[in-house]
Amino acid sequence: MGDHIVDLIAFLCNDEVVKESHSGGVRAARQAAVIRYLEKHFSEPGLNAAQIAGELRISRRYLFDLLNETGESVTQILNRLRIARACRLLADPKFRHLDIAAIAFQSGFNDLSYFYRQFRQQFQEPPGAFRARRALQNNLDSQTTEAGNTEKSSLHPLTDGKPSN
Repeated sequence: MGDHIVDLIAFLCNDEVVKESHSGGVRAARQAAVIRYLEKHFSEPGLNAAQIAGELRISRRYLFDLLNETGESVTQILNRLRIARACRLLADPKFRHLDIAAIAFQSGFNDLSYFYRQFRQQFQEPPGAFRARRALQNNLDSQTTEAGNTEKSSLHPLTDGKPSN
């Protein structure tokens, strides 16, 4: 039924316009599938264009064409996602026990030097300095929160600190 509608529209309209809109939908869906795949598998060390294309059953060239429209290459997207994960782990006190190499590897990097270069390029500081700065910021934030809770606890529970008339 759907094909008949497309054929009818193609007959009534310019056939090229219909082909472009139909292929744009397929192309957009494939592009979304590539992005979803990258977001799901970015932490796998050694993930590369050939592997991604193979898993999605598309050619490497088509993969590159799809990503060209996003303005980022496979490597750029993987680095962005991996660095973002590394930042979350470095900033989270629950992962303080992990050294920077472990965080890099858990984020999908398989070369520690490359991780350091990418991190420094994006943040203009090494991961250790980033972690220390975030730890200090977290400590300051928790002290501010604790000070706010102390003030609130001294307020009258029924009036929320508002003077009673």
